[in-house]
Amino acid sequence: MINSRRSSDTAVRSAFTLIELLVVIAIIAILAAMLLPALSKAKEKAQSMKCVNNMKQVIMAMHMYAGENTDHLVYPNWNPPSVVGWLYTPTGVTTPDGTPGVGCTWNTANPNLPYQGGLLWSLLGKNRGVYLCPKEDISSTTWKARPQQLSSYIMNGAVVGCPTGPDYPIKWNKLSAFQQDSYIAWEPDLIIGGYNDGSSYPDNAYPGEGPGPRHNKKGGTLMVVSGSVEFVLFTKWFTLAASTTRNQVWCDPQTPSGR
Repeated sequence: MINSRRSSDTAVRSAFTLIELLVVIAIIAILAAMLLPALSKAKEKAQSMKCVNNMKQVIMAMHMYAGENTDHLVYPNWNPPSVVGWLYTPTGVTTPDGTPGVGCTWNTANPNLPYQGGLLWSLLGKNRGVYLCPKEDISSTTWKARPQQLSSYIMNGAVVGCPTGPDYPIKWNKLSAFQQDSYIAWEPDLIIGGYNDGSSYPDNAYPGEGPGPRHNKKGGTLMVVSGSVEFVLFTKWFTLAASTTRNQVWCDPQTPSGR
């Protein structure tokens, strides 16, 4: 009988009380609350690093294209005029091998199809994932509304002087003609204005053009002629964009203004 009571007493003493259980749950909740911001920052950092890696691949593909095409930089898909560009072939235009262009909207039935008309497709390993920032949400209302749905990145229209009409003479500037620190591509903000085709004005002449704060509120990440990827503060960017002379932002090598 004594042994039986001791065994029963031990069983009772080893059980959690309701208060103890609530304390444990509260501690777990506090730890989770402390860890979540750190996990969120780690996720943001990983997405940013992936995005930078994508941009490095794109700028290196541009260098490879120039190396195979008498040093000429890919056309930035600035429309008009509508010609084959880095990202896609516009509707009504044919690729160099005679394939009809399908434009720059997402193709649900054949997602690779629009990319195949771009001049960098093969040089990027035919991998459409390289064109998209990890934060890109192709199910969002904003993405569905924008004309250009193929890439999170766009080129600087200034590399061809930001043509103003369909009869404007097409420029195919040589890569070596640019200053090595010129900014030739970036990731715009999420709003639609920066995604009407494959390139944009660099000075926010229209909403959403120019680099955006998708990964950092203080600045954006850009591709540089030298082949590097650089973080640039918006204060620096808009100072350069307001200039009337050629600089890193307004970089057309054929004009004094870079436009």
